[in-house]
Amino acid sequence: MAADPEHLLAVTGRRIAAVQSGDIDAVMAALVDEPVFDLWPIGLRLSGQEDVRRYYGRFLGEVMPRATGGELVGTYVGQDEVAFEFVTTYRNDGGEVETFHILAIQPVVGDRVAGERLYGSDRYMHLIVGDELWHLLEPIPPS
Repeated sequence: MAADPEHLLAVTGRRIAAVQSGDIDAVMAALVDEPVFDLWPIGLRLSGQEDVRRYYGRFLGEVMPRATGGELVGTYVGQDEVAFEFVTTYRNDGGEVETFHILAIQPVVGDRVAGERLYGSDRYMHLIVGDELWHLLEPIPPS
């Protein structure tokens, strides 16, 4: 049975607000105890409370401050998840602005987000994870 769309939007909205606030504790509280982030099309996964917290420490501290803008293209509600399509821009070390098109699907379990299926370019995935955390990623097992 599909979850109520208003509930799904409220849960994912709390997670987005937590990310935008920059409060890592609020971000982690919005996620299930063992979140799973699948990165597509590269086929790599980041999972577990500790590794996801390390990722968000980097993302909030190093990536978000360089984000120069963004635009939500659309929001799509599924049976137990919400997908957000957006365009984001980022100022790289050379001062150039890069533009990325992203699809982020957030599955909901109860009142928390279970992680994310993130679709974007290899460059974007390397950018958000960073070289120092890349070793935390594992191949997504076949389904």
